[in-house]
Amino acid sequence: MQASKPTWSPPKIDWSLVGAIVFDLGNVLIDLDNDFYGKDWPAGINEKELASFKQWVAEVGLWLKYEKGELSTDAFLKAIVEQLQLPLPQQAQDYSLHSRKKQVTKYWNRILLGIQPKRFDLLEQLQQRFPLYVLSNTNDLHIEWVRKHVAELGVPDFETRFFEQIFYSYEVGAVKPEPAIYAAAEGGIDHPASQILFIDDRPENIDAAHARGWQAVLLPPEVDVELVFKDLL
Repeated sequence: MQASKPTWSPPKIDWSLVGAIVFDLGNVLIDLDNDFYGKDWPAGINEKELASFKQWVAEVGLWLKYEKGELSTDAFLKAIVEQLQLPLPQQAQDYSLHSRKKQVTKYWNRILLGIQPKRFDLLEQLQQRFPLYVLSNTNDLHIEWVRKHVAELGVPDFETRFFEQIFYSYEVGAVKPEPAIYAAAEGGIDHPASQILFIDDRPENIDAAHARGWQAVLLPPEVDVELVFKDLL
């Protein structure tokens, strides 16, 4: 028997007080495999090696540096390859560092499951009423994957079709919940903070938005974002 999704009731929103809507990407517009980290490493990394790798990542701040744009994609991939001492894939034709980087890239993007087509319908309806924006902690590799994915779904202009402006952490140079990324968004949104409605899946990001006077909805990862708008559309 298929398990039912948990019930969730969105907060009551006075839509007359909303001037702009800001979406997170992961777990809001794009479905993620939230348990991907540590599964099926391309080189068969064991638990002890994975634990050591996680500790190293935390110590050097690798993810954070990459998502803040402080580390290039090439440097990011090279650091992981060297730290894990990845062997060449079986039957590899390319015996260079490039082959190992492709291993890491494929794994890194496994967290991204894709966008459900009904999201496009939702955004199309909403943009007739509000200017829409994206505010996301992300990186160059993930956005490259997203652009290819939406093109395959027949929406190659996803970023420009639905959104007035997009604020990616690696382009802004700051990540949520740092104040600087919210300030960057405010600078591009032609509405006061009190009229900005932000939807995100992480409590600390919602708290940071509230601290700036934004309206905000904490969306559990397993809940469809369409439910936020069930009383509006």
